Amino acid sequence: MKIVVSDTSPINYLVILGYADLLGELFEQVLIPRSVLDELLAGATPLIVREWMQNPPLWLSVRDAVIPNLPPGIHKGEMEAITLAKSIQAPLLIDDLRGRQYGRSEGLEVIGTVGLLAQLGRLGRVDFEETLDRLLKTNFRISAQSLDRILESYRKGSDA
Repeated sequence: MKIVVSDTSPINYLVILGYADLLGELFEQVLIPRSVLDELLAGATPLIVREWMQNPPLWLSVRDAVIPNLPPGIHKGEMEAITLAKSIQAPLLIDDLRGRQYGRSEGLEVIGTVGLLAQLGRLGRVDFEETLDRLLKTNFRISAQSLDRILESYRKGSDA
């Protein structure tokens, strides 16, 4: 069974783009720590995301995660997701640069929102470049260098 642990950002943006339900096609189970659930339901979160979280799909589960310490620059939700992913040796869905770097330093496979969209594009479930354009019109942030690398990789048909 393919299980993945997610931080807030990938779920948030996939819901905004209308593709959150496709996570269930990529993974049999998506786990989120309680603090990520709290962030997805917070008042500052877009209404569409909060409404989606009111009736989450069966493949989305909340799990408790105890964090041993909070490294500088890593937020609580990110650290709980990293800790949970590490405890079950599952891939980690996360966009925050420091969180991605820390997750990799802990030996985790790290996948971001753009990587998920690329996978869905390869499966023919989304038009990757059109969806990426829509994502970039939100408040999503990615460096120009990373974006160029991902687009080049996608066009060549390989993983970024």
